[in-house]
Amino acid sequence: MLYQDTIEKALDHEDGRIRCAAVGACKSNPFLRDDFVDDLRQSRLPYKRQAAMLACVNDSYKPLDWIIDGLNDDDYSVKEAAILAMECQKYADLWFTTKCLSSDIWYWRRAGVSACMNKDIPAMYISEWMEKYSSDKLEQYAAAAAAGCLDNHKIPDELAETVLYEAKSPYAKKIAAAAIAGRYLSSGKVISMLHHPDSRIRCAGLYACMSNHSVPYAEKADMLLSDDVHVRRLASRICGKTRPSLVRVINPKGHVFKKCVGGVIIVADIPEDAQIRGDERYGYRADKATVVDVLGNFCGESVGVSLYRHDVSYRLGAQIRIDDFDFSYETLTTGFHFFTDYNQAKAF
Repeated sequence: MLYQDTIEKALDHEDGRIRCAAVGACKSNPFLRDDFVDDLRQSRLPYKRQAAMLACVNDSYKPLDWIIDGLNDDDYSVKEAAILAMECQKYADLWFTTKCLSSDIWYWRRAGVSACMNKDIPAMYISEWMEKYSSDKLEQYAAAAAAGCLDNHKIPDELAETVLYEAKSPYAKKIAAAAIAGRYLSSGKVISMLHHPDSRIRCAGLYACMSNHSVPYAEKADMLLSDDVHVRRLASRICGKTRPSLVRVINPKGHVFKKCVGGVIIVADIPEDAQIRGDERYGYRADKATVVDVLGNFCGESVGVSLYRHDVSYRLGAQIRIDDFDFSYETLTTGFHFFTDYNQAKAF
């Protein structure tokens, strides 16, 4: 996470890439004061308003009015950030949620779905939304029903599975797959899900493995080499400590280098027990690393901000662990990306 002083400087920087990184670094950032966020959301600059909405993500006590203002914003990126911020909104009740779902405006419907996440939604609403979906084919109701099953184990397993199998919307299926986590399904049912042609149902099967530890490891390990990247990444998390044998396409003979926003270079060591994939041309990636130096600074702060995930930063001494490391041999996927040559990293 970046400190507020650094973000203030970066948001006013002349380099657009620095500003963009600062916006992303606001996401779920506990170092940002409410008065600072309030000033950002009232800015005439859309990227600052987007930063304000990202600062509301995972903060259930930010005022609902702030999120509503974000949804009504003229800028698309601000709307998207506001939809994300709605997921943990404590003050969005069922009346508000239902009103959003019945709206003719897409971003209000999506906000209604987000408002269902991490909430204790009664089963009667889940059933009602699925009936609406079945009769009218309105995907927001299937997605809302799926979201209502997340972390709510009072919802019957049969209803959660109905949402998973009957929803046609990929968005609804993705949410429904995650809703299977924490539910105990029989080993036979889990294995049949893992062999299903729909990748989202395979993901649901992997989530079900969290509660059913009797599913053979070989069944879960097969998913590590799935043709779908989302399945592979989830399988990596589920397999945990029982990961496959160590594979290293190279053995770095010294420090490695990673380029970050603003030309900052992260110097790291790769442990001997780390998995490594990739190639010399496009770079390598590992599931573990230790930051041993930070060359340069981000607006005065000795930290590197990821080029692709601006809410991820690297500081001296950081122990990096990639829980969803992709065990395939694809280069541009999850992992700590690096080059073995400093000049190659700098030129990236």
